Amino acid sequence: MRRTFAQVAREGFPTPDAVSLSVGGTLFEEAPTDLATLIARGDAALYDSKRAGRNRMMMTPATPDDAPA
Repeated sequence: MRRTFAQVAREGFPTPDAVSLSVGGTLFEEAPTDLATLIARGDAALYDSKRAGRNRMMMTPATPDDAPA
């Protein structure tokens, strides 16, 4: 994904600096019951990605709270 993004960015938006992509996502066994929880987990993963350095992809793991009751 990052490689494809970089190629498309180079071809479509020529800049003197390299373009990178940081992504955060979340995994779950069952979707959280509210959108705010889903967004908060993805957002946390995105900021983990940014803190880890440029051009990263981080995922939050599924937690026991996501498992069906």
